[in-house]
Amino acid sequence: MPLITQPTVVEPPVRSLPVSPNRPALWSRRLAYWSVLPLFPIGFAAVALALIGLARSPRLPKGSGTERAWTGLVTGLLFGSTWLAVTVWLLLEALP
Repeated sequence: MPLITQPTVVEPPVRSLPVSPNRPALWSRRLAYWSVLPLFPIGFAAVALALIGLARSPRLPKGSGTERAWTGLVTGLLFGSTWLAVTVWLLLEALP
């Protein structure tokens, strides 16, 4: 008599997003990319988070978001200050 075994159930592997230990750097880059839109406070929030991320990076393992923080800092400064200047210029042009 043949031995009948139960079929094995193979579960698919669980995929998860990589978690960065330096969350301020990660959010800095995300907000910096959004600062391309004419919402200048987002650019300055990206700069603030980038500075926090850069301060945390020496205490974390290598590759823990330093590049993300620098990207957020440069992009946030560039677009945040650009949209702030455009807003001020438009407000000054609207005055009689």
